[in-house]
Amino acid sequence: MKSLGKENGVNIEGLAVKDGHLCIGFRGPVFRGNYVLVMKLEFADPSKNELLYVRLDGYGIRTMTSVSDGFLIIAGPVGDRSASYQLYHWSGQDLVPGRNRPSEIGMIQLLGEIDPPEEGKAEGVAVLQEDSGGL
Repeated sequence: MKSLGKENGVNIEGLAVKDGHLCIGFRGPVFRGNYVLVMKLEFADPSKNELLYVRLDGYGIRTMTSVSDGFLIIAGPVGDRSASYQLYHWSGQDLVPGRNRPSEIGMIQLLGEIDPPEEGKAEGVAVLQEDSGGL
């Protein structure tokens, strides 16, 4: 059976826990301006949630994990096409500027490109150690 693309629907692929919240990263859809969603829920009361927008240059979230000052995100194509992947560090704050938006917007930094092996995909990230020297 031929695999259908993921471009036309909602697709959740990233989950990370931080400070009593569950953060849910979306592979798709990617919105105008190349923003993708992260939903932040309180564990104690999931009805208390907020939508955060992260700009990943047209890619969706393939996986994410929390670190002391934010999150590491692997971004990749929304569909099943072959492409490189990117590793980002995100502060965990909304990235959409403008009126009626938080006064302080977040930070996103591209850390590098990931070339997966032939027939492979970059879909997992783990932090083995974090200390004052880095990750």
